[in-house]
Amino acid sequence: MVLIVLGIIGLTYYATVGLVYGPLSEEGTEDEKKVAQTVLVTYHVMIFMILWSYFAIVLAEPGSVPERWEPPEEDPEVAANIPKSE
Repeated sequence: MVLIVLGIIGLTYYATVGLVYGPLSEEGTEDEKKVAQTVLVTYHVMIFMILWSYFAIVLAEPGSVPERWEPPEEDPEVAANIPKSE
């Protein structure tokens, strides 16, 4: 699953930076360069936050059931309405 997520991010990175805004930030008019640079900075900040959050979740311990936890007792009214199978 990690490789799939990294592949999708890599593909969007290539499409956004490598094909569209990267060349535009170097070869466009002055207005196009400013827009492209703004988009690139915003894109990199967002990708950094996405990767940070994703790896924080992937590498976190899943936790466990507390030691003294017990399942709740069955409600007698609910148990009375459940048909008994024979």
